[in-house]
Amino acid sequence: MRRIPFLSLLALLGCSSTPPPPRPAPRAVLEAHASEVHAVAFSPDGSMFASAGAKAGSPGVDEITLWTTATGDRRLTFANYKDVVSCLAFSPDAKTLAVGSSGGRLALLEIESGTERSFFAGRAGRVASLSFSFDGKVLVSVVNAEEDKELVEVCRWDVQRGESRDTFTADAMAPVALSHEGGSLAWPVPGPPGGIRVLDLETKAERNFPRIAVHRGDSMVFSPDGKWLAAVHYEDWNPFPNHCPYLYIIDALSGRIRLRSPRPFDARRGLALSHDAMLLARGVDYGLQLWDLKTLEVRATAGDSPSHSTGAELLVFSPDDRTLVSTDGHGLLLLWDVPRLLETR
Repeated sequence: MRRIPFLSLLALLGCSSTPPPPRPAPRAVLEAHASEVHAVAFSPDGSMFASAGAKAGSPGVDEITLWTTATGDRRLTFANYKDVVSCLAFSPDAKTLAVGSSGGRLALLEIESGTERSFFAGRAGRVASLSFSFDGKVLVSVVNAEEDKELVEVCRWDVQRGESRDTFTADAMAPVALSHEGGSLAWPVPGPPGGIRVLDLETKAERNFPRIAVHRGDSMVFSPDGKWLAAVHYEDWNPFPNHCPYLYIIDALSGRIRLRSPRPFDARRGLALSHDAMLLARGVDYGLQLWDLKTLEVRATAGDSPSHSTGAELLVFSPDDRTLVSTDGHGLLLLWDVPRLLETR
């Protein structure tokens, strides 16, 4: 019998083995900022998005850049913003970009020219969230008060006049979530029994959803249409009800729990709901995961960015849910084709 040399045999076996499936790769990797990316927001039609992050050689100063979603091309970098950005929001007509800073300052920037149209100054503290009303006449800001970590200031600004329409404070501890059009604010309520409080910012009516274990340091976001709340509770597992890592999907109007999973969700990084509330994106070590919220299955895991990411810190779906932007903790922006991600595991 003819003998096959050992190395030849190994080569034959290697050729006959099934190659590993290709790992998901981003559609584009953008060298956006010098180090951290602090905020990302899509325009209402999804044709562009804005990012803010550290500027090279200028500590304590961020740069703000507009990008074309389809190509990843840089459209414009604002040169006149001199602060550290904490959040961004596009006006409904996509002509204005609202910018909130870590010091409490709010600015309105013209998209076409990049110039600052006006600015507002409220309570000192980090601007945690910004949202325009559906008609663009009101800008809602949520500021974590500098002197009290369990107090937030909510202000409804008249965009044309540059004046405050309504300002009030709430005894709310992080995480605090603001709905997309600035209509509702949600935050955890300490127990027992604990839960979530949702405040209608127009009427000041409160809705209390008890026995939902969300605490300081957890994550909570509204779906883009404001109908659902996604919350992740991280506390280590123990035998008592509502005291192990849970993912909640909650009806923001009634408090009905659509989904509660006792599976560990170590999503201490980014967290985002798709516009159809069918997908949840979360940051994991070295990348991100997409979860199907019907089956609670992982549909895709992606990672190993060129910068050896420690996990997606920010995650934002485009309005049509076909593009997902993630950050890597080192100044890069990664653009993912969601349909392509869903084809791989």
